[in-house]
Amino acid sequence: MAGAFSAEDQHHFVSNKRFCALMEWAIEVASEINEAQAADFVAKMQQGYDELYAICTDIDLDKELDKKEQVFWSKAFQIVGHRLFNRTLGSTESDDWRPSAIADAFTISRMLQKLSGEYLVYTKQNF
Repeated sequence: MAGAFSAEDQHHFVSNKRFCALMEWAIEVASEINEAQAADFVAKMQQGYDELYAICTDIDLDKELDKKEQVFWSKAFQIVGHRLFNRTLGSTESDDWRPSAIADAFTISRMLQKLSGEYLVYTKQNF
């Protein structure tokens, strides 16, 4: 089975297990972001994940998220990618999965950036 992150004409397919891991990591990272509406965005995503995404493992990013949420979650997925790269997130028992998970996180972040029209610039202060 496969899960999908979709936005307009873009679709990024991952395994069900990877979909769940990416969503859990993004929610974990997002809960640490100190922004005005962060708690609301995290609560909404956690509720959606608990009720729907854990079952069907598909999320339509342009229909489920408004522009502010797209910008917020783009940042969260980008932080996930950086933390996976720095080995501060995820299992450290084996690194076989790590390169593809990093690519998945950055791909989802870029999909959200394209969708929202707001592109992130990496600086150490951001992460």
